Amino acid sequence: MISSEIYQIPQDLRTVLEACLNEEPSAHMLNKYLPRVRQIIETLLRGLQSKQAAYWHAVGDAPVHG
Repeated sequence: MISSEIYQIPQDLRTVLEACLNEEPSAHMLNKYLPRVRQIIETLLRGLQSKQAAYWHAVGDAPVHG
């Protein structure tokens, strides 16, 4: 994943949430916007996951699994 994609996530999420909040509240509107919100969050998670190994290498420590 390209870092610029991660930096764009807050703006993408803001855009879709503002559009959703400008609509009348209903299950239909939630169903309309929820797939895009989910897609943005999945992109964020994939981006963070792809950078996780580099982070732990940089800090010189392994993650603690509980």
